Amino acid sequence: MLDVDPQWLRCVRVRLRLDAPHPGRPRIAWHSDEGVPGTSAEGAWIEGGEAPVALFDLGRDPRWLLCGRVRSISYDGPGAEDAQYEVLRALPEPALDGAPSETPGRWSVRLAPSAPAGTLEWALLFFDPQTLESSTLEGRPGADGALEFALPAAWSVRAGVEWSLEERQGGACVARLSGRR
Repeated sequence: MLDVDPQWLRCVRVRLRLDAPHPGRPRIAWHSDEGVPGTSAEGAWIEGGEAPVALFDLGRDPRWLLCGRVRSISYDGPGAEDAQYEVLRALPEPALDGAPSETPGRWSVRLAPSAPAGTLEWALLFFDPQTLESSTLEGRPGADGALEFALPAAWSVRAGVEWSLEERQGGACVARLSGRR
């Protein structure tokens, strides 16, 4: 029996035994006092050493955030009987080589040499809490090796904007760094 407050703990990591098969996208379900019974979410398989590890970003899922206290979490797939669960405050931060930098019309960041290789996607999300406007930009490799985002002119000059740099795998966010400028 768990007693998880989804307002404070917004990420779930599931580790399977070493030889567990892990086909397709991972899925977890949770049960709570107030939420819809059997609510579930998809995650992503990440590099976790020898055993398969799945990560679930629930910090922006209203079904998680508004469900009341979570009483149980279960992995839906082979190896569920031996799965180990860890509920975390937030997603890990991406592996970067220094802080993000911004120049007129461009936002860039260098990935650390230890950053995982593979089919990762990068997105930069902007949110203006005064106007409630948002924008999502896709990252592209720059000529100097940095990951670059072309900033629309309207976002280059705004102050008080919140941003999140997201590392995505198969559409699921697996790492996030957030800030405000």
